[in-house]
Amino acid sequence: MSKHYWCLNFDAGAGPMGGQPREYVLSYGLKKKMWMMQYQYAHRSHDFQQEQLAPLTNSWREASQVSVGDWCVAYLRHRRFYAIGQVITPRKRCIHQDEVQRTLNQRCHIYLEGIVEYTDSAGAFYEDFTDDWNLPLNNPHCSNCQNRPRQRKELWRYSQRIDVKKWQYQVLEGVCMPGLSKASPHSYRAAAFPITEQFFSIVRKALEQHGGKE
Repeated sequence: MSKHYWCLNFDAGAGPMGGQPREYVLSYGLKKKMWMMQYQYAHRSHDFQQEQLAPLTNSWREASQVSVGDWCVAYLRHRRFYAIGQVITPRKRCIHQDEVQRTLNQRCHIYLEGIVEYTDSAGAFYEDFTDDWNLPLNNPHCSNCQNRPRQRKELWRYSQRIDVKKWQYQVLEGVCMPGLSKASPHSYRAAAFPITEQFFSIVRKALEQHGGKE
């Protein structure tokens, strides 16, 4: 089976909204050898990304196509790249099963606890609600958060995840590089998107040259 190459965006915008650095999500993902995404439909009185249906749908579809054995780059917007990693099967055993297409068609989540396997994904994308890591914030797009800011903070869990064997060539300050829009011209603003093998190799070499260890 041929390998594919991906850029995985760790969401630089949410951290500052919750009073944290822009690397808040990235740092946890690098530590735990995984990528994390927070795109969910409204539930538990919060709107989450209910008003951003197109990015939500696109990001779930792209992330669900990542396969075991693929290679990916840890990325924050503004063209900063931090590490590379090879995708593995989820480390945790699933408790529930669902389908990506059902979730997108019905615009709702069946499970908000445990480990959720998505049977129509390529085998790497899953959800994990079992750890206690989160980002508490008042979402500016959520009416509940804005109407009752003290009582109604959201807990962003970043439960959609993909595991890697390890993050290689880590450069904690990141490497800024041009060319991303050409390497993935149609979807480079999504949370997860494919890139060319050539661009992946360029990023890997740049990380190595900046002191990243294999």
